[in-house]
Amino acid sequence: MHLKSLTNFLTVAALLWADMFYKFKLSLVLALVVSTGTANASIIHENTDVGAKLNNHGNAGEVALWATTQIDGKMGSGADLWEFFFAGGDLAITTVDTTPWTRRNPLDDSQLFLFDSNGIGISANDDIDDFNWLSSLSLLNLSAGTYYLGISGYDVDPITKINRQNYEIFPDTPFEGQVSADYLNPLHHWSGEDLADGNRYSITFATSVPEPSIIALMGAGLFGLGFARRRKQQA
Repeated sequence: MHLKSLTNFLTVAALLWADMFYKFKLSLVLALVVSTGTANASIIHENTDVGAKLNNHGNAGEVALWATTQIDGKMGSGADLWEFFFAGGDLAITTVDTTPWTRRNPLDDSQLFLFDSNGIGISANDDIDDFNWLSSLSLLNLSAGTYYLGISGYDVDPITKINRQNYEIFPDTPFEGQVSADYLNPLHHWSGEDLADGNRYSITFATSVPEPSIIALMGAGLFGLGFARRRKQQA
């Protein structure tokens, strides 16, 4: 077979195989959704208050294009905390207007807080800008692993405890833009005036992680190029 034709054949075969693999994984995920309810659905619905502590929180599963892409919840006790797994890459987390799915008590002044698997603060945002009091986190090259995402209303902040003293993990200002943690100690509790209790919220996740079909195609393409190069050297 001609070298160019062989390369084209390998590319087409890889594309077909990758498409079949992705459809199989998608059907498997859908089957899990049916069997487990909200555990693997693309939208997680908070049925009861999930809590806001490291030992009492919600679980959003894997955040990815083919897994969890949104959380719809109802604020309880001032804040909610969600555990999730991320495979690595760029991740954008945003609170959005809840009007499309409910007109009752929307959370229109949110705060977002990201913690690592040990509850150590990574990044936080209060307001998107002066005119938009919802929140957004843009995380580039975030490592693969387990994380905690906290959401609260205005002025309800995560607290750490050091030598029996309480400290806010993140600075109060600036309101716009992302801030890093002031204290690299784990989350202990939340503090602030609980004005958002009962408010409804939606959190969306947008990732840059390639889908399985793209990953497989890239791998097959590299394999094909390597095979073609060996054929050319042998010739």
